[in-house]
Amino acid sequence: MGKFCAKEAKFRKAPLTQAMMEEAIRQVQATGLACYRYGFFSRAGFEGEGTPRADAVLYGLEDLYA
Repeated sequence: MGKFCAKEAKFRKAPLTQAMMEEAIRQVQATGLACYRYGFFSRAGFEGEGTPRADAVLYGLEDLYA
């Protein structure tokens, strides 16, 4: 089986938290899929600074409409 890149979009008024990202990653890992990268899109941005993990990529609206 090949490797996958999992993405998740959140269109919330509040920033996406580290706990939300970790829960989404946990859910993907529970499927048994081999993911090499996790991507998160958030309308309201992200709580905290920087990328939470080496295998995660964060995208805000400015990344989509720059």
